[in-house]
Amino acid sequence: MATIPWSILLSFSVLAVQVGGQFSDGLAYYVGPLSGITYVSDAPYVDSGETHNISAVYASVTLPQRFLTVRSFPTGARNCYTFKSMTPLLKYLIRASFLYGNYDSKNSSSVQFDLHLGVNFWKTMTVTKRSRVYHTETIMEATTGLISVCLVNTGRGTPFISSLELRPLNRTLYPVVNASLSLILSSRFDMGRIGGYVRFRSDPHDRIWNPLDDTASLTKTSTNLTVETPVDDHFEAPNVVMETAVVPVNSTRLELSLATEPGGLDEYYAVLHFSELKPPLQNESRQFFVYLGGTLQNDAKPFTPDYLSSSAVYSTNPTSAPTHYNISLVATGNSTLPPILNAAEVFSAMQNTIVPSDSGNGNGDIKNVIHPLLLYVVGTLCLFRSALLFNQSKQWWQSKDCML
Repeated sequence: MATIPWSILLSFSVLAVQVGGQFSDGLAYYVGPLSGITYVSDAPYVDSGETHNISAVYASVTLPQRFLTVRSFPTGARNCYTFKSMTPLLKYLIRASFLYGNYDSKNSSSVQFDLHLGVNFWKTMTVTKRSRVYHTETIMEATTGLISVCLVNTGRGTPFISSLELRPLNRTLYPVVNASLSLILSSRFDMGRIGGYVRFRSDPHDRIWNPLDDTASLTKTSTNLTVETPVDDHFEAPNVVMETAVVPVNSTRLELSLATEPGGLDEYYAVLHFSELKPPLQNESRQFFVYLGGTLQNDAKPFTPDYLSSSAVYSTNPTSAPTHYNISLVATGNSTLPPILNAAEVFSAMQNTIVPSDSGNGNGDIKNVIHPLLLYVVGTLCLFRSALLFNQSKQWWQSKDCML
């Protein structure tokens, strides 16, 4: 059975009380019927804003419950969610989601506001479709025991939010992330997938892997065997993602131009995931050069993917990509097989120019603390309300360097 990683997942829906019930301390929650992920009310983490139901026109029966209501912030230039008792030096994936759904009956055609991580600019959210769910995701390193996510009114509409998710990642993952640099997701593709996206439970870190639609110049390939993840893997792409791939059609070059979604800076990083899915014959070889944003990677050496074992090539220095990020895999002269690509992630950079302290969250007047009964021991990563454990084993926690 898949395990559910320790997470804080907020759903701004008063209906969660009716559907999911309540903890003994009255904290509302509900469990996603497909993912098994538990969402809790945002009330303990914010002391401002208003909750609203979206219009019934947009509340379809297939819409996940966490999008049925929003919290809006009609007053104040800056409103923050604050999470204390985080683990310093641990990395976190934070995902914010937004569905307008005409919650205010204004039929707005565009709402725009800024999102900050602490006092550092994260992204300008521009919501132009009433029925579309907008996501933004960042991977950051906690420098103290406090993380705050703030919505900033820029005079172009009332800020609002539908859900906010925080998940811890191993310190070794995404090595370019540090106290001064966070990554903002621009795109994440499962290159050979046919069908819908992949996320938890297939990915224990609950990253969202979307299929690549524009594959006219590519041939999809897959295996029914398991692609193993090495113990020193810095990204831990899920097996189901690594078991599909693409190769170019009648070409020695695999080239992609992925549209970028600018965050704070025009500086981009990428991670490419590789695995050989079929054992090469005696006289076959697959070698290629990897170019990310026009820059040759892998110490300018040709790359050869391992059979049924995941590996990655990633950029350690940013490149500019105002509208598109270009990826090129070029076969060497003695390679008999074309390049292969299993998955790709592209991120923009968020420079953390101001590092927060535990004494505040950059807003000065926000006093939120994590609900003391949500965790058994405040500040301890692995001890949290037993109602959320969902059959997780003690052995799994031990394997993550954590003992219950």
